[in-house]
Amino acid sequence: MASAVTVSATSVSSPPVYDVVKVRIQHLLSTHSHSPPSSTNNNNTNGLTLTELCREYEHRYDNEHLPYQELGYETLTRFLSSMKDVVRMDFTE
Repeated sequence: MASAVTVSATSVSSPPVYDVVKVRIQHLLSTHSHSPPSSTNNNNTNGLTLTELCREYEHRYDNEHLPYQELGYETLTRFLSSMKDVVRMDFTE
């Protein structure tokens, strides 16, 4: 069985592009946590899976992808882990 990661909101701040992306992620997560649970989110949390976060980000920001590699992170998980004041990640299998 594949493992899943759920991300949810916590609060926000570093270099300009990083800060913009961080604020956008915070906004997406806070907006999502105030909406009813989606049928695609099988977890009982107010978070998004990594796939859902990427889709929401691209949808909201004109098909722009999360620029984690451009900011020097090897993986999206490492990038999001750097935003402990905004993102809480729960790893489930």
